[in-house]
Amino acid sequence: IAGVVAASAILASTTASAVGFASWAQEPGGSAPTRDSTFRFFQASYEPREFVEACTRVLELALEGDAAKIPGPFVFDVERSYSRDEVWELFHQELANRGFTTVLPPGSETLRLVPLTDAAGIARLESADPQRSPAGFQRVIYPLRFRKPETVANTVQPFLSKPAGAVTVLADGQGLVLSDLRWHLDQARTLLNRLDGPADEPALEEISLQHLSPAGMSALIDRVNNARKLVTGEPPRGALLPLADTRSLLVVAPIE
Repeated sequence: IAGVVAASAILASTTASAVGFASWAQEPGGSAPTRDSTFRFFQASYEPREFVEACTRVLELALEGDAAKIPGPFVFDVERSYSRDEVWELFHQELANRGFTTVLPPGSETLRLVPLTDAAGIARLESADPQRSPAGFQRVIYPLRFRKPETVANTVQPFLSKPAGAVTVLADGQGLVLSDLRWHLDQARTLLNRLDGPADEPALEEISLQHLSPAGMSALIDRVNNARKLVTGEPPRGALLPLADTRSLLVVAPIE
């Protein structure tokens, strides 16, 4: 579809009057669909242009792009009803399955239909809440408070889609830019909220020695730890600090 998409009467509101969606406002005796209304398809199969027009009408979205390039047809269960949120999910899942998505370009409030491979180069930067944008593909800034972005980026990358998903460390080192389909960003945000928490304060304990000096005990424990590392491949977490002018060691270790 070249230009802004207009809707056609392909979805029917399953409110009390079940009025055709293209003319519900003027239909005598019809009740206007509300946010809680559900919708169903009139027929089981639609061409791409019809599918795009129907979904954007239900979602009340303006969309630029050529729907004729999308592989079709689209096949649905005519007995099933969809909420508006489910129509959004269905619309963008079906587009993504065919290599397309929607983005909001910089300076525009009109969605654009684009190939999924081009989406990252067109989508504008959004806030850290991807639910606030109607676009299927988004570029989102996630500020980090406690963790180093380089470390977190390596953990998050496997949870993004391939090949469209990407993570970039901000130049100032204060956060990440994630680019992906919205449902993958929701998953990444859940992971980031878990990762970016304050580190646990370590436990500190002073241990008094009776027979060995602090330096001797520290050297002995270092030998044991090195042997353990050779066997397990992992060094123990924590450190021993001999306290000057005492017969004590200070143990610094995670609380476990």
